[in-house]
Amino acid sequence: MRVRIPKHFYGWRMVAIAMAVNAISGGVYHQGMAIFFLPIQRGLDISRAATSLPMSVARFTGGVQSFIIGSLVDRFGPNKILLFAGFMGGLGFLLFSRVNSYLMFVVVLLLVLATAFQAAPDQPGFITCARWFYKKRGLALTLTTAGYSVGTMIITPLVALSIPRFGWQNTSVMLGILVWIIVIPLSTKLKASPEMIGLHPDGADFPPPSPKTKIDGKYQTLDSNLRDALRTRFYWQFALVIGLRSMVWAVVSIHIIGIFTWRGVDESMAGIMIGLIHGFAIPIALLMAWSGDRWYKNKVVSLGDLTILVGIALLVIWDSLGLWQVILITLMLAPNQGTWPLGWATVAEEFGRKNFGIIRGSLQTVMGIFSVGPPIFAGWIFDQTGSYFLVLTPSIIFLAIAALFMWTLPIQNLAEIDDVSVKA
Repeated sequence: MRVRIPKHFYGWRMVAIAMAVNAISGGVYHQGMAIFFLPIQRGLDISRAATSLPMSVARFTGGVQSFIIGSLVDRFGPNKILLFAGFMGGLGFLLFSRVNSYLMFVVVLLLVLATAFQAAPDQPGFITCARWFYKKRGLALTLTTAGYSVGTMIITPLVALSIPRFGWQNTSVMLGILVWIIVIPLSTKLKASPEMIGLHPDGADFPPPSPKTKIDGKYQTLDSNLRDALRTRFYWQFALVIGLRSMVWAVVSIHIIGIFTWRGVDESMAGIMIGLIHGFAIPIALLMAWSGDRWYKNKVVSLGDLTILVGIALLVIWDSLGLWQVILITLMLAPNQGTWPLGWATVAEEFGRKNFGIIRGSLQTVMGIFSVGPPIFAGWIFDQTGSYFLVLTPSIIFLAIAALFMWTLPIQNLAEIDDVSVKA
């Protein structure tokens, strides 16, 4: 009997909530902090390497937190975690507005802002949406992640315009208030799974088939726990892929303003270009999601990485960027927002929904480990040479390797993904 999937499904409300939270998180912190990079450097009179250090360490601590938060979401539900993230995020920006020394900058960024934003807002919504969908999981997770693009497209350019006019301290206060009035109320609306209100994923009449995972040479039907996942080649190959990709994107996301100004783009215009990247990212990510739900998700992700590789190569080749060149590069970098959700959807299909939070959290720990060093190295290289050439060139190689291993990812799940059907 074919499963009926209704057009109006309660799970899309969960997607909308996750999108809104990610829009705030992406706009004010994940990309917004890149706008603060040069003003902080000038205000505290420190090097780019010193400025990069706490931002890089924050990515590492965020990876460790992902493992903890993923397990907490699995155990206690998403609401309490998201409420905590919203409170800490607003407080963090209020404290950030009072930073007047390098030590205070490090303490506020690592102990408050990183705790609030590196993993806590993302995990509850993402895990929730992965549980609410099966057949349309790729689209749901891509829409969830598209929230980062929406926030970056709208909020980050406003931050870039606000800092020169009002100062980075006053801008930080405004961002803290924004976090409180948006994230805290939304935290009360998340429901951990469709089963909580008597539904099945996608609103179907029957639950989806359980994944079949190969363990000790035999296929078993189950939702894998972390121990089972660690015994698969899929887990470690995927960990290598996201580790290499994290190395590259950690540099690009932290130093993006510096990279654009290095290539002759005005600083305020560079901030607007970040919004442009994410403006392009929304339709591209949706196209990737549509393709991933109908083809092999891992191959769509691989093609996305190759496109980003071309964009970075153009940054290396072109000495001075005109407007059309900036637009072309931003277009090439835009698929980054589509590669991550499709990759995580592949993990959910491989290992199941029950322990997805802790499995994803452990993989994000790998991301944190790989992300900590490269931005510091990039800052040091620029301080020594005045150039990002020696940083971006190896990034092309790393992305090529990641694309190859993603393309050859050993998909072992035998559950029917393209045509969900169960017997009545």
